[in-house]
Amino acid sequence: MAKKPIAKSSNKEQSLDFLILSRLDSFEASIRSLDTKVDDLVGVTIKQEANLKEHMKRSDLLEISQKAESAARVEVEKSIDARLKPVEKHVNFIDISVKLATALVMGTVAILGLVEGIAKLKSMFP
Repeated sequence: MAKKPIAKSSNKEQSLDFLILSRLDSFEASIRSLDTKVDDLVGVTIKQEANLKEHMKRSDLLEISQKAESAARVEVEKSIDARLKPVEKHVNFIDISVKLATALVMGTVAILGLVEGIAKLKSMFP
């Protein structure tokens, strides 16, 4: 602030004017300092907003990636299930075939046992 020339005044008035002008200069310096701090805070806030937006983009991309991975996993499981169904049919067919073959062998053993028993009976009673 520019100092105005003081027209014929007393020393007290000049001292008081000087004190007032000094205080005004001090207030102006404080205001400039506060303005600088506010500008710095605005800059930090803008950077934080940009960082937050980037974080949210990464978070959205991560969520999209996780959804895509989950969908791909479901598709793989469906594909595996589709491929296993024919195999399961073959396994069931083989299982049934083995059971039938086992029953046939047991039946054959039983018949052989009967034939042997009948032969022994015949030999006992000629």
